[in-house]
Amino acid sequence: MNYQTIITPASLADNLYRPNWLIMDCRGTLVRDNKAYNSYVKSHIPNAYYYCSLGYDCNDIQNSCNYLPSEPIQMLENLEEYGFDASTQIVIYEDLNSSFTDTMWLKLRSLGFQQVAVLHGGFASWCSENLPLTLPREEPEVREELESNTVCTLG
Repeated sequence: MNYQTIITPASLADNLYRPNWLIMDCRGTLVRDNKAYNSYVKSHIPNAYYYCSLGYDCNDIQNSCNYLPSEPIQMLENLEEYGFDASTQIVIYEDLNSSFTDTMWLKLRSLGFQQVAVLHGGFASWCSENLPLTLPREEPEVREELESNTVCTLG
């Protein structure tokens, strides 16, 4: 099933480990501080990436982050660099006290991502249903292209 507007916590829980799904933790405010990142470090939905870790206008992610999504072309390039494309199911969530997911949903849709859904009730709803939480996972590795003249030798 494709989700294009809203997804319930139960439906997301049933699909946490599906390939080609991107779960984005968009908790934060428009203030430059690291409270949102610290919240992500403390706990988040399993397999969720903190959206700044995917290259969205981040300077030093541990010290500050611009909580406005990056320019559309840069965002598209960042997602493609990490292996996500228009066939990816994207789920975004935040705290209930901001409207960041609205902005992110619109921006992703404008980039051609049709399967974008907001988690109904956000992170608070996920927690209130006693669904699993996890400590941070390793961030995705950027694929590195080998130059054609690269030579590997042993010994």
